[in-house]
Amino acid sequence: MVARNALTANDPADGHADLFITIPRKASALWESSRVLFEVHREVGFPARQNPFSTPFTYYSRCFWTGTTVPTWRDAAKNARSRELFEKVIVRCAEHGWVGYRTNPTFQDLLISKYSLNNNSLLRFQEKLKDGIDPNGIMAPGRYGIWPAKMRKNRA
Repeated sequence: MVARNALTANDPADGHADLFITIPRKASALWESSRVLFEVHREVGFPARQNPFSTPFTYYSRCFWTGTTVPTWRDAAKNARSRELFEKVIVRCAEHGWVGYRTNPTFQDLLISKYSLNNNSLLRFQEKLKDGIDPNGIMAPGRYGIWPAKMRKNRA
């Protein structure tokens, strides 16, 4: 899907990172998300993977998931561009009120920071659970941006 296709024929990727964003279940939101993802890819100099005919995932009755895949390489310079693209996609989507439902570990802190409703109430709730269940912070510290108290950055 990512490594061997017409977009990467001259420079095949070694892998990919994906990001699926949650958008309202409306045609206008699907159109807008395709436009935004297309623009971000072009700004960073990547071939756009979205178009007006990109199909969302329709698992849920109240939202769509639409996504993008970002190629990765073993070459650090190429990966720096991929990371820039991935970060811009997260930030730009959040500006429109769309957030990802999952991402790879490198971007988990950035993604969770975009769930900012009510002064990050979801993250604060998850941190309370983490502290109660795992007070020593030994189980998957930092997974999905949920850090144990002793490793938590001050958000004040």
